[in-house]
Amino acid sequence: MLDTLIKVFIEDAMDNGSGVSVEIQVRDYGITIKPEGYESNDGGEPIMIMASDGKPQLLVWDDINKHHYTKVGMEGAKIERRKKRTTETTEVD
Repeated sequence: MLDTLIKVFIEDAMDNGSGVSVEIQVRDYGITIKPEGYESNDGGEPIMIMASDGKPQLLVWDDINKHHYTKVGMEGAKIERRKKRTTETTEVD
Protein backbone atom coordinates (compact mmCIF):
# COMPACT_ATOMS: atom_id res chain seq x y z
CA MET A 1 0.00 0.00 0.00
CA LEU A 2 1.46 3.29 -1.14
CA ASP A 3 1.14 6.19 1.31
CA THR A 4 3.81 8.88 1.20
CA LEU A 5 3.53 12.38 2.67
CA ILE A 6 5.60 15.23 1.28
CA LYS A 7 5.59 18.66 2.93
CA VAL A 8 6.80 21.62 0.89
CA PHE A 9 6.81 25.40 1.03
CA ILE A 10 5.93 27.13 -2.23
CA GLU A 11 7.27 30.66 -2.51
CA ASP A 12 4.94 33.29 -3.88
CA ALA A 13 5.79 33.98 -7.53
CA MET A 14 5.13 37.70 -7.13
CA ASP A 15 6.52 38.40 -3.66
CA ASN A 16 9.75 36.96 -2.27
CA GLY A 17 9.43 35.89 1.34
CA SER A 18 5.78 34.90 1.36
CA GLY A 19 4.18 31.71 0.14
CA VAL A 20 2.18 28.71 1.29
CA SER A 21 2.95 25.41 3.01
CA VAL A 22 1.50 22.43 1.18
CA GLU A 23 1.06 18.76 2.08
CA ILE A 24 1.17 16.35 -0.87
CA GLN A 25 -0.02 12.83 -0.16
CA VAL A 26 0.82 10.08 -2.67
CA ARG A 27 -1.53 7.12 -2.31
CA ASP A 28 -2.52 4.04 -4.31
CA TYR A 29 -5.68 5.74 -5.58
CA GLY A 30 -4.20 9.15 -6.42
CA ILE A 31 -2.34 12.23 -5.28
CA THR A 32 -3.94 14.71 -2.90
CA ILE A 33 -2.81 18.27 -2.29
CA LYS A 34 -3.69 20.33 0.79
CA PRO A 35 -2.42 23.89 1.08
CA GLU A 36 -2.23 25.03 4.71
CA GLY A 37 -5.52 26.64 5.74
CA TYR A 38 -7.57 25.09 2.91
CA GLU A 39 -9.70 21.94 2.80
CA SER A 40 -12.71 20.37 1.12
CA ASN A 41 -16.17 20.52 2.66
CA ASP A 42 -15.58 17.28 4.60
CA GLY A 43 -12.21 18.36 5.99
CA GLY A 44 -10.14 16.55 3.39
CA GLU A 45 -7.70 17.73 0.78
CA PRO A 46 -9.19 20.23 -1.69
CA ILE A 47 -7.19 18.99 -4.71
CA MET A 48 -6.89 15.43 -6.03
CA ILE A 49 -5.36 13.85 -9.12
CA MET A 50 -6.71 10.38 -9.84
CA ALA A 51 -7.32 7.93 -12.66
CA SER A 52 -10.79 7.07 -13.93
CA ASP A 53 -11.20 4.61 -16.80
CA GLY A 54 -7.45 4.79 -17.34
CA LYS A 55 -7.49 8.57 -17.79
CA PRO A 56 -6.12 11.20 -15.39
CA GLN A 57 -8.58 13.60 -13.82
CA LEU A 58 -8.17 16.61 -11.57
CA LEU A 59 -10.78 17.16 -8.83
CA VAL A 60 -10.93 20.53 -7.10
CA TRP A 61 -13.14 21.52 -4.17
CA ASP A 62 -12.97 25.29 -4.68
CA ASP A 63 -15.70 26.19 -2.16
CA ILE A 64 -15.59 24.73 1.36
CA ASN A 65 -19.36 25.22 1.69
CA LYS A 66 -20.27 23.11 -1.35
CA HIS A 67 -20.36 19.32 -1.42
CA HIS A 68 -19.58 19.04 -5.12
CA TYR A 69 -16.18 19.34 -6.72
CA THR A 70 -15.10 20.56 -10.13
CA LYS A 71 -13.77 17.76 -12.33
CA VAL A 72 -11.21 18.58 -15.02
CA GLY A 73 -10.55 15.93 -17.65
CA MET A 74 -7.06 15.81 -19.07
CA GLU A 75 -7.81 14.43 -22.54
CA GLY A 76 -7.21 17.80 -24.19
CA ALA A 77 -3.67 17.88 -22.76
CA LYS A 78 -2.56 14.58 -24.33
CA ILE A 79 0.68 14.99 -26.22
CA GLU A 80 -0.63 13.30 -29.37
CA ARG A 81 -3.39 15.94 -29.59
CA ARG A 82 -0.86 18.72 -30.08
CA LYS A 83 -1.34 20.44 -33.39
CA LYS A 84 1.71 20.83 -35.56
CA ARG A 85 3.02 24.34 -35.57
CA THR A 86 3.96 25.74 -38.91
CA THR A 87 6.24 28.65 -39.55
CA GLU A 88 5.08 30.67 -42.48
CA THR A 89 6.96 33.61 -43.89
CA THR A 90 5.30 36.36 -45.83
CA GLU A 91 7.25 38.41 -48.31
CA VAL A 92 6.66 42.12 -48.20
CA ASP A 93 7.27 44.18 -51.34
